[in-house]
Amino acid sequence: MQNFIDVNLKKVRSDTLPENTNYKDNGCDISKSCLDCHLTLCKYDNDEYSAGKNKLNRDKEIYQLNSEGKSIIDLSKQYNLSIRTIQRSIKTGNNIIKNQDKSEEDILPLNLLPKITFYNPKIKKELLRNYK
Repeated sequence: MQNFIDVNLKKVRSDTLPENTNYKDNGCDISKSCLDCHLTLCKYDNDEYSAGKNKLNRDKEIYQLNSEGKSIIDLSKQYNLSIRTIQRSIKTGNNIIKNQDKSEEDILPLNLLPKITFYNPKIKKELLRNYK
């Protein structure tokens, strides 16, 4: 008598099974390994992470355009943002440019990942302390 798994696995191609994939667990800037990560949701599966990354790229562009002499009012019209938001973007972009010399990795503040929770609050505090 065949069981449920044997019957259903016959329909699955062998190269689609996780055992037959060549997967390297390189982790990310938060954890060295995905399997050892303390996040309940991977930062790459979080839409807010992507939005934060896009915002940082926008801030770098705004900073560079401002450095080249474009006025805050022109940038405000170009990006359809308030003058105050442009000023914040320039400040953020400046910080990103300054810190790029320290590391080639992307710099994404953990506070841009607001809905990601940690299994262990002590580890969250440690990560935030090490980040600053």
